[in-house]
Amino acid sequence: AALVAIERLGERLGPQDRVTVLVAGVGAPVIAPTPASQLRRQASALISVETSAVATGPDPLVAAMAAAGVQLAAMASTPHRIPGTGVVLVLTHGGDRERQSDARRAAHGLTLAGFTTSTIALGVGVRLGDAGSGGGGSGSDGVWWAVAEAGHGQAHTSDGSKASVEAAVSAEIEAQSRVVARLLRVAIRLAPGTRAVRIVGSEMLVDAEVRRVKAREQAVDRQMSAALGVDSDRGDDDEGLQTVIPSFLGDDSHVILVELEVDGPGPVATVSLRYKDMVRLGNATARASVALAARPRPATPAEREVTDSLRG
Repeated sequence: AALVAIERLGERLGPQDRVTVLVAGVGAPVIAPTPASQLRRQASALISVETSAVATGPDPLVAAMAAAGVQLAAMASTPHRIPGTGVVLVLTHGGDRERQSDARRAAHGLTLAGFTTSTIALGVGVRLGDAGSGGGGSGSDGVWWAVAEAGHGQAHTSDGSKASVEAAVSAEIEAQSRVVARLLRVAIRLAPGTRAVRIVGSEMLVDAEVRRVKAREQAVDRQMSAALGVDSDRGDDDEGLQTVIPSFLGDDSHVILVELEVDGPGPVATVSLRYKDMVRLGNATARASVALAARPRPATPAEREVTDSLRG
């Protein structure tokens, strides 16, 4: 599967791209930084690795991710290089929660350093989404989605077949080119007489995780300001219920489903959205409000979508 992934990278990336392949537990890069066009010729080096001798446990994977960050930092500091997207793509089997939890912390650190972490989970029994697409899941393999979330990247799944691995790698490359907005902060301000019961399908974050989410948001905000000239605007919190979506792909959609108790007809909530517009390279905002009618009326398309989401 790793060799297939490397070959697909060589086919899909451009001559200006540089790739380093590391195997957790081996220590040194199997393939040193090289143009993507040369990956196919050098990928045979991966076959020579004695995978049975690769160490197991949490430390080797974290060390490999840290080494990838060092490689990306070195490439980013090269004077003649045009700034681009630095991505750590973790190809892994489902595993114990300790290893995944350590990988999540490592992904968080890479995000603070300005890099993106995406995952391809092989042989996943629980569907996180279609092969090559992001999504959430349950069970031990669902934590790999959390690793990608901490890394502001994409979570992919694969059954290990050639076609499935190729699809996941292709989807990752396409996703990087389809990002139209970054750091989407959604704030829901409830009107008087309205109370939030729960956010369906989500859990409230503990204080430590809230601090990590804010730290990632503010770090990426500063990095985008320095690299792209987009004004930094992420300081204090907005009012109301908040969530941050790291990136938004063209033609994508996200559903945030909130169950409310409302005393009676009238205003229910105001929703505001702040985001980094990657097309116009600037900060942008959007707002909408919702009210409860005093008498029954035919369901709108938006209301039917809410009903379908709740059933899902």
